Amino acid sequence: MDMGGIGSASMDLAASAKDAKIQREPLGSEQVGEYHCDKYRVQTAWEGHTYISVEWDAKELDGFPVKQADEKGGWSKEYQNVKLGPQDPSLFEIPSDYKKIDLGLGGLFKQR
Repeated sequence: MDMGGIGSASMDLAASAKDAKIQREPLGSEQVGEYHCDKYRVQTAWEGHTYISVEWDAKELDGFPVKQADEKGGWSKEYQNVKLGPQDPSLFEIPSDYKKIDLGLGGLFKQR
């Protein structure tokens, strides 16, 4: 699949992220929607920066994080109606009307 350089940038990010140091501190349990969750304070140190967030991992979903939020309240995301299991392979196929376009982002995604 041709990702126009985006795929290689993602791979570079994934490769460098493996060097991140992650610490998880248990904060108890909370209900998030229909899920019983273990709540954690997550501190990630990566490339000279430290990021702190809070994560709610659903017991019913083998620890899948159904909610994540910035510790200071700057952002949050929450998933609902999560279903674990096999996915239809057609979800991962390139659409028949796919067209490569130039987004005009210059060298933003070029490898260093």
